[in-house]
Formats: sequence, structure tokens, C-alpha cells
Amino acid sequence: LLPHASKPPVTFNVAQLAPHFPAVLLLTRRADVLAFLLRGRTPGCCRRSEPGGYDVDTELLSEKVQVERKLFSFDLRENPRGRFLRVTEDVGGRRDTIIIPSTGLKDIREIIDHAIAADEKAGPCESKLD
Repeated sequence: LLPHASKPPVTFNVAQLAPHFPAVLLLTRRADVLAFLLRGRTPGCCRRSEPGGYDVDTELLSEKVQVERKLFSFDLRENPRGRFLRVTEDVGGRRDTIIIPSTGLKDIREIIDHAIAADEKAGPCESKLD
């Protein structure tokens, strides 16, 4: 047991503490955020605008589509480092995400257009599960 366990927990503003204690290992639910702060960097969701302040990503578009048992989320966002599309696949609570810089969106669209054309040309899908 920790000493003084009966006292209420003390909360800290990690963003304020990080510059003063860069070598301290702290445990948090968002270890990725803490790791960036302790290294003097900011995570993908935030960017330091001035000492003690952070800018959050700006959402420009958010669309979702259900495909069979998968839910796909497409979020166009912008932060001081640029604009990007975050594509998230959610299957039963398990999520995988990719980030595409906006400069690559037209190239990605061309590949998807080619995949659609190839799929249509191939005809109906013959399921191997039947």
C-alpha cells in the first residue's frame, strides 16, 4: 500500500509539469501523450501554440459508412502541421487507424477508382465459404 492512501489523489497538469521534470516517468492512461510531452513534443491531437497552451485539431469533415460488420470513419482534420484524412476501421470495438496527408488524397482516390473498375470487371464475387 502507498503511504497516505486514505487521502484523495492529487491531480497534476502534465503539460505544466513536463518541462520541469523531463526525466520523470509518470504513469497515465494516455502514455503516448505523456511520452510526447516529456520529450518536448506534442501528440497528433495537440500542438503547442505558446508556452502552456495547445491547439487541438480542427475537424473539417466527418463521415461514417457501415460495410458488412465493419464501421469505417473518415475524418478530414487540420492542425498547425497540416491537413490530413484519418481513416478508422472499427470491428467489434477493435480499431485500426491510418493517417493520409491531404497531399496524397488524389493519388489514393485514383487507386480506389482503379480497384472499383477491376472489381466491376471481375463480375460477381464467388464466395469460398459456401
